[in-house]
Amino acid sequence: AVCKADVPSELCGALRCANCGKSYHAITCLQMGKKTVRRAKRWKWRCDDCKVCFTCAKDTGEDIMLCYKCDKAFHPKCLGLASLPDSKWACGDCASHAEPNN
Repeated sequence: AVCKADVPSELCGALRCANCGKSYHAITCLQMGKKTVRRAKRWKWRCDDCKVCFTCAKDTGEDIMLCYKCDKAFHPKCLGLASLPDSKWACGDCASHAEPNN
């Protein structure tokens, strides 16, 4: 893993970037919750260095928002928004799919 911490993979929520192939301790080092890691594993997750807008697939740049539930990146303009939200934001996929609390 990128952080080199000695943490068993079953405890750290290991994620591998679909673009560069680097592995990350998602729970312990990236501070993601278990549900976020579970959701991120359902799609081709990208690390912060490789992250692109999920809608247009272009570099994220300054104006970017991350879904707090799955870590997908989006440009506000790609979603028809004038600016970045002021609080936690969930993408359409996550907002429309409830998940059990276990």
